[in-house]
Amino acid sequence: MKLNFDWLLFGGLLTVLLLSCGIAFTNEAAEVPVAVEREAPLPKFQPPEDVKIAMDGVGRLFTGSLRVVAVGSAYPIPYEAKVCPFSNIPQPGLDQLDHDGDGMTDDWEKRFGLDRYNKADALSDADGDGFTNLEEFKASTDPLLAAIHPPYAGKLRFVERKDIDFPLVFQGFMEQSDGTIIFQLNNPSTGKSHFAAIGDAVEHVVLQRFKMDENGRDHRLYVMRDGIEIELLRGKTALDPESTAELINILDRTPIIVTMGALLSLHNDKYTVLGVYADRVLLKDTASGEVYDIVGFTGGDR
Repeated sequence: MKLNFDWLLFGGLLTVLLLSCGIAFTNEAAEVPVAVEREAPLPKFQPPEDVKIAMDGVGRLFTGSLRVVAVGSAYPIPYEAKVCPFSNIPQPGLDQLDHDGDGMTDDWEKRFGLDRYNKADALSDADGDGFTNLEEFKASTDPLLAAIHPPYAGKLRFVERKDIDFPLVFQGFMEQSDGTIIFQLNNPSTGKSHFAAIGDAVEHVVLQRFKMDENGRDHRLYVMRDGIEIELLRGKTALDPESTAELINILDRTPIIVTMGALLSLHNDKYTVLGVYADRVLLKDTASGEVYDIVGFTGGDR
């Protein structure tokens, strides 16, 4: 009986041991990962919606397109981006881009066959008309056609004025009993004195109007000569409108002498001299009516 009991005890222990191993195997098997089928393609990456909006339809933020540095943020963004998607700062339009920083936009350079990556072409003169490509760009003219160019008045500089005294001096006036005012005009060169009223002619000038000063000092007589009104201050020698001014054409350094009312021709441009002043000359384009103030040399002229 003792032997049978021992065998029974041994069999029970063995059963418990086997059951324990089975549980362990079962748990282990449960931890083995199940194979995942990957036959279906991975979903295509889509940029966030706010990035799409910022790109304003460009939609190529994460592709290998041409990049530029964003204005105001310095982020690399697609060439065509209208808004930086990182900072929301508006970017210049394609018609305002200037890759080489030469002052001429890329689309303009491309239109006329220039190099948008070479800033040196801004200072060249493609059509030989005397104006640089940059000057043509600023004037919206054709850099490849010499007949279409910026105004040549822009190539003139004021040098000096050579004054000429007006031949008559307004010396004084007196009022007659009938109210008529008689003016005395002297010619210092000839020593002659003339007495005339408004409307009278004296030495090729016509007395036009009189402006009396309430303080009794600065009386002014206005006379007309060749369609130009001249102001005469009592007791003072006036400058003759025919005083000359010397200009210079910086294209070829040619000196040009002009007088008031003269017609000035520069290539196919024509200008009327509106005024000759101590430090400048005023010109008017006879075709366009544009007025140009011709002043002295600037730092970049010489």
